[in-house]
Amino acid sequence: MSGTVRVWDAVGEGATKGEYAIIAGRINDIAWDGDSQRIIAVGDGRERFGHCITADSGNSCGEVSGNSAQINAVSIRQQRPIRAATASDDTSMVFYHGVPFKFNTKLQDQHNKYIYGTSFNPDGSSLVSVGSDKRIWLYDGKTGEPQKPIGEGEHTGMSYVINRLRSV
Repeated sequence: MSGTVRVWDAVGEGATKGEYAIIAGRINDIAWDGDSQRIIAVGDGRERFGHCITADSGNSCGEVSGNSAQINAVSIRQQRPIRAATASDDTSMVFYHGVPFKFNTKLQDQHNKYIYGTSFNPDGSSLVSVGSDKRIWLYDGKTGEPQKPIGEGEHTGMSYVINRLRSV
C-alpha cells in the first residue's frame, strides 16, 4: 500500500539489501529481469504508475510511461534483447525496450475493458495479455506486434489462465 519495495538478501535471516520507495500508492505487481539485476514495480501511484530500478541500489534504470490509469501487471522478457510490458485499467498494453527501459509501443485495440495480466512465455518468443473482457491476446515477444486472439469468449478464470500460460 505504501509503494515501497523491499529486496531481501538470500543469505542471512531477515537481512535486506534495500528498501526503495517506487510509487506514491499501492503496488499491484512486480517483475525481475533475467539477470536478477533490475526490477519493475507497477500499481496505482499518484505521480506515476510504475518505475524501473536496479535491485542493488534502487537507482533508476528506465521509465514506465504510456499508461493513463493504474497498471495491473508487468512482465519482463528474460532473454536478450530485454523487453517489458505493462497492462492497465486504461485498456492498453505498453511495450518497452530495455535496458534502460524506454517506451516503444502502446497497444489499445486488443481489449475493450481492463487488462488484468500480461506474461512472456519462458523462452520469450511470445507475450499474452488477459482482460476483463474475457479476451486473451497473443503478441510477438520480441517486437510486441499483436498476432491473434486466443479462445475468445471461452475463458472465465483469468488468473488461472495467466498462471497457466507462465508455466507453458
